[in-house]
Amino acid sequence: MSTAMAIGSRAGWDQVRAACHADGTPLAVLFYATWHEPSMQMRVVVDELGAEHPSIRCVSVDADAVADVASELRVQAVPTVVTFLGDAETGRVEGANVPDVVQLVSDASRQSSPAPAACQPNTDLEQLVRRHRVMLFMKGSPAAPQCGFSRSIVDLLNSKRCPYGHFDILKDDDVRQGLKAFANWQTYPQLWVDGQLVGGLDVVREMDADGDLDALLREAPAKSLNDRLKSLIASSPVMLFMKGSPTEPRCGFSKRIVDVLTERRCPFGHFDILQDNDVREGLKAYSNWPTYPQLYVNGALLGGLDIVTELADSGELDDALSAA
Repeated sequence: MSTAMAIGSRAGWDQVRAACHADGTPLAVLFYATWHEPSMQMRVVVDELGAEHPSIRCVSVDADAVADVASELRVQAVPTVVTFLGDAETGRVEGANVPDVVQLVSDASRQSSPAPAACQPNTDLEQLVRRHRVMLFMKGSPAAPQCGFSRSIVDLLNSKRCPYGHFDILKDDDVRQGLKAFANWQTYPQLWVDGQLVGGLDVVREMDADGDLDALLREAPAKSLNDRLKSLIASSPVMLFMKGSPTEPRCGFSKRIVDVLTERRCPFGHFDILQDNDVREGLKAYSNWPTYPQLYVNGALLGGLDIVTELADSGELDDALSAA
């Protein structure tokens, strides 16, 4: 990553720790203070180290704004850099000692822990390419394309008056790189229809010239909402319908159920119900369960946060998840 995320709240800190714990990513944390110039200069160093070592996540924490975190980690002075792998602290450097910080981050970047779900990235991409029937992965947005190829394919789709979803690959390098391997297609933009790759700008232009594009984009007989819900529920043995994503939950209940699953290193798929109101409302009726999050195991509703928490407290959750 090109710059270290700046964290100024407890919620932001908890979110980063949960995400790194979930996927086994090493974490380097700089504690700084805005009034302390050497620690502010160290932020530049940590930014550069984050760019140099993409396998480690580097963040900067305002020690005054998040004093409780600094206290928990026994940070006595700024700047202090602490590295973690999972729950364990793996090293720290106190003071503006650049060579020691460089060595600390370099060593930590070579560490790894088993990711809880080797198949999870592909599960996420499978859901992403099916988010809309016609899905465009591009640089920028339809309103503000960031390259000529993306602008050209947007103009072509708009000329067909074709409704489509889009994803800006410049905002998520994991998706940008992962989709190349997932699709075996190395360039952008990419156009997907019904979860299948159509191709890039050249392919789409050829199809348009041949008269095949209109037929492809034309709506097929709509699959019923219930069929779509069944497909989504079955897309992963353990499937969570939540607000937001595991790395960026959008409500406290969703964050807490993610924490429960993450603590058990349980691989799970997820769907952000804030992105699709048809799914959000339809699933309530389909499962006769009016609230979110909802957790499904092997296609069957397990319940919401309260039930999952009760199962965890009674020791039954591990058995339920192990059956997936």
